[in-house]
Amino acid sequence: MQTVCLSKVEYNYYPSFGMMKKSQLSQMDRFVLEKCFPRFEQPNVQKFKDINSFYGICQEWIEKIPKTFRGKHSETGIQRELMLKDWFAYFSKECNTYSKSVQYMILNSITKSLKANDDTLPPIFNTKVLIDTIKKMQADLENKKRDSFNFETEYRSNLRANMQSDEGELNGWIEIPSKEHDSENFAKNVERLKALSHKNWCTKSFNAEPYLEKGDIHIYYESGKPKAAVRFVGECIEEIQEARHNNTLSLQNYDIITEHIKGCKLNQHSKDIIEQFKRSKEKRDEILKTKFPNGIENYSVKEILEAFDTVCEENGDGTLTISEYGLPDSDIKFSDLGVSENDLFKVIKKIKGNASFITSDVTNLGILEEIGGDAVFTDSKLTSLNNLKKIGGSALFCASQVTDRGELQEVGGDILLMNSYLKDAYKIRVGGSKFY
Repeated sequence: MQTVCLSKVEYNYYPSFGMMKKSQLSQMDRFVLEKCFPRFEQPNVQKFKDINSFYGICQEWIEKIPKTFRGKHSETGIQRELMLKDWFAYFSKECNTYSKSVQYMILNSITKSLKANDDTLPPIFNTKVLIDTIKKMQADLENKKRDSFNFETEYRSNLRANMQSDEGELNGWIEIPSKEHDSENFAKNVERLKALSHKNWCTKSFNAEPYLEKGDIHIYYESGKPKAAVRFVGECIEEIQEARHNNTLSLQNYDIITEHIKGCKLNQHSKDIIEQFKRSKEKRDEILKTKFPNGIENYSVKEILEAFDTVCEENGDGTLTISEYGLPDSDIKFSDLGVSENDLFKVIKKIKGNASFITSDVTNLGILEEIGGDAVFTDSKLTSLNNLKKIGGSALFCASQVTDRGELQEVGGDILLMNSYLKDAYKIRVGGSKFY
């Protein structure tokens, strides 16, 4: 096994003082000391008797790092635990390969972005990529090319580069053979599947091996990112999935997916999804044909909203006050029509009635300042309320990703916060009740 030894240097101590100085630390140890500990909790190097005292502190901080992190969905917690298990197991087994300071820096970096209100997964463990990343980091620090380094960012970048060197340019369909079709390379293909899978898919971790034992898996890549996957059991399609992982398919990928699976056998579940997919496409095409015959890109925000029976009032400053807000249709989103919801909210200043952001693609509420009725943020992509100051009715934050209340000061009705991660909710004036 290839190993790399870091931060193992000879130190000349100062016996007259009986303490260490920063100058005695290697560049790597100094980086960890100064950049990787929480603010105001940085160890005082002058209290260290020798380098082992510093490593002892690092070990204490390693033991504070949780090995389990719950996510927005219960499955995320399972995936996170299994993926982190590989990292902790490696450092437990190869405890002498890296100093305790480097181990703490790595484990702290890959876990600090794992929040309970999202489904981000830690990076896949890869020994070669780990060694290359640390070697480059050490060389840059010692040669003073830079004094700051985000291990997780660099590691993920190197992981993608390593994957691309094996796969070539990541565009189009990539077919990963099952155990039956390539038994000799099965273990390698399992790791390949984990690396190529979207972060929201269970094939990113624990289901990669059992699924690949049953059949081939095809993944569609666009501009280096996974967009869709088709999973087989034997010769029959068992599952069709997109990045959203919600058993629905976006209309943008309709032709790509249906063309790829043409002639394949489908189970009933996959047939139902494709049939719904087809009906949604026909409905989308009919909407574009009848409501926007000149091409939707040639219509204003006001004209687009009014096409779906939304009453719009023009304000004196060029912004809009609208009657209500929601999806154009039950299974059609604005993005399916080629419209950016973020662009809509560059114009919408007030919503008089209710606003539902369920499955909406909007990520920025722009200039919106007021919602007169109820507001539902469940299963939306919003993380901040931006300039929204007032909600006249009730506000539903259950199972939402919203953490930042922005300028929100007042909710006229109830505020529902079950399974919510909204910060500073206590600062919001509520006319009804708060439910946690």
